[in-house]
Amino acid sequence: LGSIGVVGSILNYRDALHKLGVRSVEFKSGNDKAPLSPTSEVTQAGKATVMRGLKAVHDEFRAFVLQQRPGVNITKTGEGDVYLGLEAKKLRLCDGVFESEAYVDELLMCGVDVLRMEAKPQKTDRRGFFDVMATTLRMKTKAMLGEAAKLLRE
Repeated sequence: LGSIGVVGSILNYRDALHKLGVRSVEFKSGNDKAPLSPTSEVTQAGKATVMRGLKAVHDEFRAFVLQQRPGVNITKTGEGDVYLGLEAKKLRLCDGVFESEAYVDELLMCGVDVLRMEAKPQKTDRRGFFDVMATTLRMKTKAMLGEAAKLLRE
């Protein structure tokens, strides 16, 4: 079913760029604005700022779960552990475990209007601007990472 937790991560390639002679310059409106970025130095202060933000989001998430499901033991369930179907139901994190078709059938029997949507792929012979840009970016990134990997091995 899921977990009551918050995760944040960032890929930092500052050192690899420095080995290639590439320097990044950042401009920020305040000390806590973007405390970590892919090209910035990772500092203890930056990590602490990000952790404060993650904790705030986690606290809100836990409060929301308690508001929606007052009987949940948030001390036990609110630390990021993953709970699957039947265990989640036992812990009162969900009302039941159903296959999606059975759930939709139950809604229909209760008189709920259900809208079924299907995505139909567009057929086109031309690649769009963003497709071309994405392909170009992938190729250039792959080449740059290959060069960075060679330098890191040296």
